Amino acid sequence: MRKEYCMAFVLMCGSLSLPTAAQKKPDIHELFAQLNNAGTTNHAAQVILRVASEDPAAREYMVEKLPDMIDKLTLDQVWRNAVWLAGQLKASNSVPALMEALPRSPFRPSIILFGEMLSLNSDPVGKALFEIGDPAVPALANLLERSGDTMDRWRAARILWNIDSPASRKVLRDDLQHETDPGIKRFTEGKSQQ
Repeated sequence: MRKEYCMAFVLMCGSLSLPTAAQKKPDIHELFAQLNNAGTTNHAAQVILRVASEDPAAREYMVEKLPDMIDKLTLDQVWRNAVWLAGQLKASNSVPALMEALPRSPFRPSIILFGEMLSLNSDPVGKALFEIGDPAVPALANLLERSGDTMDRWRAARILWNIDSPASRKVLRDDLQHETDPGIKRFTEGKSQQ
């Protein structure tokens, strides 16, 4: 009788471990292919974020691929997911691609509420740069200083304002000395004094 209980216990334990043994870790190469497919991109982006947070090799693989995805000219959902992942994974190697994409990326500047205006929710590239944080500050500083386009400078100032680090506040302080746009100047004065 005791032998039967032992055998039942062993079988029960073995069956409990089967589902975990049968579950395989998602393959990052397959997920990358799914990320590039319009029909599976949204789901793949979520799974990639989870896998990349658990597996440094998977994160490195994805971070390496993101700049090329962001550089493409089609601003579709695949592109949006690549931009989103760059921010979520804090892929600092994507900063040059994001900076190239910034002027041509979707952005709705017509929002009236001040809180909404400061939010980067309507600016996916700006939000990704904000999420990357300090590694993006030098490129944003360069854009703020050198761009002749007021909208590009305005976006750079908003992103720096949201990063809100000592480095980003210094850039805003330095910009005040030569900023010619009164709107940008007023906007950055409060943050740069912190």
